[in-house]
This record gives sequence, structure tokens and C-alpha cells, in this order.
Amino acid sequence: MGRVIVAAALRQYLGEDASGALVEFIDSKGDGWKAEVMTACTERQDVRFQVLASREDLIKGLSDIRQEIATQRVELVRWSFLFWIGQMATTAGLIALLVHLVR
Repeated sequence: MGRVIVAAALRQYLGEDASGALVEFIDSKGDGWKAEVMTACTERQDVRFQVLASREDLIKGLSDIRQEIATQRVELVRWSFLFWIGQMATTAGLIALLVHLVR
């Protein structure tokens, strides 16, 4: 950390001894403040990374659900078509039987 310079107006108001004491105080506490700020920033960044990771998990989960729904939809259409063909065959067989019995 660079050397703290007290402005002339403040130095005149406080006096030379108080200005020197202020500079020493700021210099001595500066590293501690810097460490506290770095810790707070690191903690905020960790929280943001956790939120981002949970969002990525959510996006992946939703993607998996969409894929499963699409797969189920295809299976449903296949089974519906199979049942439709079965109903058509049964109906055609009944009509053929009725036509045969009527003759």
C-alpha cells in the first residue's frame, strides 16, 4: 500500500503530530482492511459460483426432462397408431362377417 498523504488543509487543522499519527494509523490498519475486503469479495464470489452451479444443474435437469418427454411422446404416438390399426382390423373383420352373414 502506498504512503498516505494528508492534505494541507487537514494537516493545518489537525497539526503535525496528529497528522503523523493519522498516517501511521491508516498505514497500520490498511493491510487488515485489505484482507477483510479480499475475504468479503472471495465469499461473494464463492456464493455466485454456487448459484451458477445450481443454475447449471437446473438447466441440465430441465434438458433431461424435455428429452424424456419427447421420448415418451414418440412412444405414445407409436402405441396410439398400433391400437388404431387394431381397431381398423377389428372393424373391417366385423363388417366382412356381417356382409357374409347377410348374403
